[in-house]
Amino acid sequence: KKTTMRIKRKRQMQIICNYLRLKELRRQKKVRTEKEIKQREKEQREKERMQREQDVLRFPNDPIVPLKVGVCMFYDDNIKDYGELNCQINKAYCEKYKFDLIVSNHKKYHDRHPAWERLPMLIENLLHYDYLLWIDSDAFFYKDANNIVDVINKYSSNMHFIFSNDIGNSNVNTGIMIIKNSPYSIDFLTKWAYDQEL
Repeated sequence: KKTTMRIKRKRQMQIICNYLRLKELRRQKKVRTEKEIKQREKEQREKERMQREQDVLRFPNDPIVPLKVGVCMFYDDNIKDYGELNCQINKAYCEKYKFDLIVSNHKKYHDRHPAWERLPMLIENLLHYDYLLWIDSDAFFYKDANNIVDVINKYSSNMHFIFSNDIGNSNVNTGIMIIKNSPYSIDFLTKWAYDQEL
C-alpha cells in the first residue's frame, strides 16, 4: 500500500510539474509575441518618422506639401445612365479632398473594348499629377470614404502601381488602381496600351 501511495504521489507531482512547465512555456510565448508586436510597432513608427524627415528634406520651405492627385473616369453612351450618376458621386468625393476629377467620353480605340480607354487617358494626364487614380464608371466612393492619399502614403514608397485583388481569388482588379508619375509607369502604360504583341 505504501508503495502504491508513493507511486500515486509521484505521478501527481509529475502531472503538476508538467502543468507548471506548460504554463511557463505559454507565458514565455506570450511575452515573446508581445515583444514582437511592440518591436514591429516601434519599427513602423521609426519608418514613418524617417519618411517625414525625408519629406522635409525634399521640401525644405514647405514640409507639408499635398500630393496632386487626379481621379480618372471614362464612359460612353452605352453606359451613360449610371456613368453620369457615379460621376456626380465621385465629383463630391474629389471636391471633399481637393482632387481633380478627369472625365472623358471620347474614344481613342475603335476596335477594342471600352475598358481599354483607361490607358491612353492615363498616359495623357499622368505627367500633370503626382498620382492618378483610375475608377471604373460603375464604381463610386462612399460619401464617408477615407482620403485615398492615406493608401498612397501607406503603400507607394517603392511602388509605381497600387492594385487590389478580386474578392475570392488572386486576380488583379484594374477597376480601381493608383498610378505614380514616374518614367517606369509611363513606359509600362505605353507598352500596355500600344504594344501589339500584348
